[in-house]
Amino acid sequence: MILSETGFRDYDALKVLDLSSSDITVMKSSWFARKTIEVLDISKNLIKNLKKDDMNFFDRLRVFDASANDIKSIEQNSFIDLKKLEKLILNDNGLDVILLDNLGSLKTISLRGNSIATVSQRTSKC
Repeated sequence: MILSETGFRDYDALKVLDLSSSDITVMKSSWFARKTIEVLDISKNLIKNLKKDDMNFFDRLRVFDASANDIKSIEQNSFIDLKKLEKLILNDNGLDVILLDNLGSLKTISLRGNSIATVSQRTSKC
């Protein structure tokens, strides 16, 4: 799947975006300039890592599913601005460490099918 550089940025009312099984190798923050998306499914793609810059356009995101990719690393602070995130699904990737960034609204996290040895949470100090 080839998306233009602007992707979904002109869809003012877009709340749910399912890009599963689309052969995506990277996410581009330029696709999501409107910041309206609440549910994002990028499962069953070819993504190898997640970066903070890829995630900073999702301040309304409640559900994020990146399962069944080949994610080996998640850049530090990638989820730090996702203050409304309730459900994080990272099943069936190549993760061995995960650092959660003060996700106070998180209700469900699913990490099945990884080789995780360490899960830690960074908490902000006020």
